Amino acid sequence: MIKMCCGTCVSLDKERKELKQDDNERYCYGCKVQGVICGYIASDQELGHLSCGDWEANDERKRDNSSMAAEFEHDLQILYARWRQIYEYGGLDLNCPDGCELNHLRGDILSRKHQITCCLLKEDYPASYYLSTPSLVDDQYMARKEEIMAAALQSLKIYEASEDYQWLYQEFPDLSEKERKRSGICYAIGHVERLNKAIEQKDYILMRAHESPEYYVECLKTCCDKVTQLLQDRGKVGTFQKKEKADKNTKGELQIPGQMDIFSFLAS
Repeated sequence: MIKMCCGTCVSLDKERKELKQDDNERYCYGCKVQGVICGYIASDQELGHLSCGDWEANDERKRDNSSMAAEFEHDLQILYARWRQIYEYGGLDLNCPDGCELNHLRGDILSRKHQITCCLLKEDYPASYYLSTPSLVDDQYMARKEEIMAAALQSLKIYEASEDYQWLYQEFPDLSEKERKRSGICYAIGHVERLNKAIEQKDYILMRAHESPEYYVECLKTCCDKVTQLLQDRGKVGTFQKKEKADKNTKGELQIPGQMDIFSFLAS
């Protein structure tokens, strides 16, 4: 990749030279776009460290860069494929919506196309350069909303029906603060409550993390083992007793004695 700097820019005008006032050593050359280059230099070697957003190679250098077309084509194909993948199926970033990723990729596509115009002659532009640039989308756009919601509801049912979850919920109030930290119970049962809130608030980013419930089911099981060991260590129980499943007449509704929002527990 050619270095984008004043030294390789078509706009560099060495015929125009200005000395820095009160300094006979530092100088600057002219620039056909900016008027003068963006800083004073002590030698031409320093041109390699100066640049601006208006850089463009001259025709001779562009002709020498013709082999770069294949690399640009490869980069653009990856960016376009990634954009289409996220737009249709969604991304994996748990910190931002799909729309933010899509607009970031759009910016990368525009940046590559700008580099192409700066580095290559028009006859050497790769085919992907002529593809339509994706339009801006709403930053809050999310793909597969209905699928994500359906999967989140199913995962919530699995968590709440879990004997591990019900037992942990029952034992939580009796654990000391130190035991809660050592067992990780706040995380284990808190994620179920956070999913419940996410469904209510239509937080698709958080819900997407629960499309496959296996990881969180395993977290509940691991936490049960830790809490059981802690209770055994202080002699409260001899063996781990899980709560029985909800009565069939409840039509699948959980019946946990004294059940309340876990965030109320955490705030107490």
